[in-house]
Amino acid sequence: ESELPPLPAYVLFHQGESFESGRGLQLEAAMLVEEGGLTADTVSSWVSQWLQRPKVGAFVYSLGTYDLIAAQTMKFVDIYGNDSWRARAWVKVVGRSTKYLIHPTVSEFESNLVEQYLKSANQVLEKGALHPHGQIERLERMLNNEDNKLSDLQREELSQKVYIWKKFVEPIEITSSMVYQFLGRLALNAFSITMVLLLIPFLLLSRGPEEYEEEGEMAEERDGDGEEIAEEETSAILKKDEPEEESMALEAEASPDV
Repeated sequence: ESELPPLPAYVLFHQGESFESGRGLQLEAAMLVEEGGLTADTVSSWVSQWLQRPKVGAFVYSLGTYDLIAAQTMKFVDIYGNDSWRARAWVKVVGRSTKYLIHPTVSEFESNLVEQYLKSANQVLEKGALHPHGQIERLERMLNNEDNKLSDLQREELSQKVYIWKKFVEPIEITSSMVYQFLGRLALNAFSITMVLLLIPFLLLSRGPEEYEEEGEMAEERDGDGEEIAEEETSAILKKDEPEEESMALEAEASPDV
């Protein structure tokens, strides 16, 4: 049997970087074989993951946390109206806080998704519960219009917006217990972060009386050691001078009187 040629290795590095700096992003083709085969789709998925950029053909995503935000927003708007304080507090406070306390992300792609959810929710507050229907119709007309010269990436972006708007038109089923659990988690995270922020300066600035006593004792010991060293040095100098004085006295006695 003939040996198969070694599978290639792909190295991804950004413009301006060296080949060596991109070694941390190496991908052996053998890894892709285990994940579904060495295909254009698996390689492009890997590149998209490292660049944190959307991949054409797989751009329609949803975030479960914000699906709940969308569903409760529509529920409040349907019951109390889009100008009610409940709906506004849910979107302005809960929705925005969720981005930092429950669903923080460093991915630019996910951050854009979150902003689309929140932007859509704010538009519902401004224009009412029927606004999502109009947005879906408008975007679908743009997608189906053959005269629009849209690139594949632009079509994916429009499809993503349609998909998010449909989360408001056809919201997921939620219960009161789900909402209460979500709010409890949000409050717990907010409380934990607040306690950490309060404890940090307290731990940095507060010192007990024992620490002050220990510092005082150490200072006294240092002063005492310094005095002992000074006394020893003085006595050593005096002892060194004594023989010289004795020799000078003997020389004076031995010399004849003038």
